[in-house]
Amino acid sequence: MSGKLYGISVGPGDPGLITRRAWELLQSGAHWTYPIRNEKSDSYALDVVRRSELPLPENRTPLIFPMTHDKEKLAGYWLRAAEAVLEILRREEDVLFLVEGDASTYATFSHLARTVTSIDSGI
Repeated sequence: MSGKLYGISVGPGDPGLITRRAWELLQSGAHWTYPIRNEKSDSYALDVVRRSELPLPENRTPLIFPMTHDKEKLAGYWLRAAEAVLEILRREEDVLFLVEGDASTYATFSHLARTVTSIDSGI
């Protein structure tokens, strides 16, 4: 058994455009994850949700995705992010990965989901 991984689209920046389903999931008690560029940066996706005035849960984890074209360096970060997500999923917690725009086309969620399922095809 494991939790489910969800890509949560928070829209183009206006918190009023978060979908109803995403809004429900954000209030479900699931573990929030979100991309940051480095340990000192903020997450645009998290900021959109913060501006919606939803309370931020304690169970939230930033995942580092640096802005680089170095494939070897990126692979290491993708692997670390996937392992962090898998650890949460294996505790049977659902994981929400917040992304700006549309999670079905936004590359960060697609890469994360692909890396997670390459490690554990049961997710």
